[in-house]
Amino acid sequence: MTPLPSVAAPPYLCDHIPENAAELMTGAHDPIVVGFLNEWRNGVGHGTCATYQPTGERVQLLHVVLDSNGARGQVDEYIGDGGKLLPGIIPGGYGAYIKDPQRNTRVAALIVKGKARLSVELVRGVAGRDNAADMVAFMKLITPRLLADASYPSTP
Repeated sequence: MTPLPSVAAPPYLCDHIPENAAELMTGAHDPIVVGFLNEWRNGVGHGTCATYQPTGERVQLLHVVLDSNGARGQVDEYIGDGGKLLPGIIPGGYGAYIKDPQRNTRVAALIVKGKARLSVELVRGVAGRDNAADMVAFMKLITPRLLADASYPSTP
């Protein structure tokens, strides 16, 4: 039950996801990784990164999406559905996470900064771990790498 690291360090999946954090959250060593994530530069960033179990049936474990379709109302919906606010991770960021009441190892999180949006779904976490705490720690690891420079303005 090792806690997630507090500092992002290589090797990375999709150039931005710390492999050791993803491994702890999903329990999968050497997962199949599909996709890419581009950092925000000049207000633009996008991509998706999905990890799958490395053997047997192709089961998705972790899914990360970076795009410019964010709105504060999306975070408010998470909260309205029983989610909890994420701590202030980056200036101007607003986020929440929610645990699936039907599948206790499934957790989703969303953070927006203007129209920039980072969403993460832990599709299948490790039984016995605090998957919600893992998600909060994971968002603290990857959000500064992917949204800190986001300047995409919000719409009025």
